[in-house]
This record gives sequence, structure tokens and C-alpha cells, in this order.
Amino acid sequence: MSVIENIGYASLAILVIVAIFVIIVSLIEKKLLKVIFKGRNKRDIFYQMQFKAIDKTTPEKTIQGMDSVARNFFAEVFNINKKDYTDLKQFFKKNKNKKAEEFCSSMIKILYSQEKNSAEIEKSLALLNKIILDTHIVSKMEKEELKKINTKTNESE
Repeated sequence: MSVIENIGYASLAILVIVAIFVIIVSLIEKKLLKVIFKGRNKRDIFYQMQFKAIDKTTPEKTIQGMDSVARNFFAEVFNINKKDYTDLKQFFKKNKNKKAEEFCSSMIKILYSQEKNSAEIEKSLALLNKIILDTHIVSKMEKEELKKINTKTNESE
């Protein structure tokens, strides 16, 4: 009987150790997933903060801040470095991005008109805010994950 009891105690001890190991691994996994999720949203949050930081004391400062945020955002998200809003508008029209196209049209009106129309500036601000909130910036990790998924999909076909 003592051999059977020892085997029972040994298997119980192994079972407890395995359970503790599984619990520790699952806790570590949850923490890592949170870190990855935060990393994915950093660029989105960065542009939201940049938008909120636009100086709205004068129309000129508002336009300058909005222009800077929009160009940087478009360059990063859409991988375009067009200098002119007319070119940007053409790009967005071709890609069927109505909000961005409308924003570019509004910026053209603002930048090339003699009078700074506050209603047009507010409209542009609202559009840019909506574009930034609605557009997710794909991180390097997500790009790699998408490549892996596309590779697996193409191999299975």
C-alpha cells in the first residue's frame, strides 16, 4: 500500500505544480496582450492628442496647426507625402475616401481665400477630428500579422 500511496501523493503534487504553472502562464499572457494592445493604439492616441493641442486662439494659428497635424497624419496613415491639398484631394477621390476628400476641399478654400471663414475652419476641424478618430493606424506588428495571414491564405489556395 505504501507504494501506491506514494504514487498518489506524487501525482497529486505534479498536478498541483502543473495547475500553478498554467495559472502563471495565463496571467503573463494577459499582461502581454494588454501591452501589445496599448502599443497598437499609441499612434492613434498620439494624433488625437495632437488634434486637441491645436492652438485655436486665432484663425491663422488654427489653420497652421490643423495643416501640420493633417499632413503628418496623412503621411503616416496613407503613406503619401503630397505637398498640395489638390493632389491629396485627387488621391482621396481615387481611393473613395469621402471625408478626407471633403477635408482637402475645405482646406483648399481656407488656404487660398483672402478671408478666413470661421465656419469653414470649424467644418475642417470637425472633419479632421472625425478622420483621426475613425482611422486606425496599422502598427508594424499588425502589418507583420497581416502578412502572415495573407501568406497562409495564399498557401492554402
